[in-house]
Amino acid sequence: VGISRQDMFTLLYRALLVLGEAPSGTTNKKISDFNDASEVSDYASTAIDALIKSSVITGSDGALNPKDTSTRAEMVQVLYKLLSQ
Repeated sequence: VGISRQDMFTLLYRALLVLGEAPSGTTNKKISDFNDASEVSDYASTAIDALIKSSVITGSDGALNPKDTSTRAEMVQVLYKLLSQ
């Protein structure tokens, strides 16, 4: 059993906020640019939007897949992108 991708992004974003390390947006991309944007839960939208704008989340084939179970590999990729900024 794992956590959803949107939960992973939300937990990570909220931890970054507490640390004063929230990523800053550098792109014009937003949630609505993805074909499954309507699947993103309200509680996760701020976190996902911020991570999209900072290029931490780029999606897969035009989708965010917010309700899919996150994998360790996805978490590693997100952490790598954050640490590389």
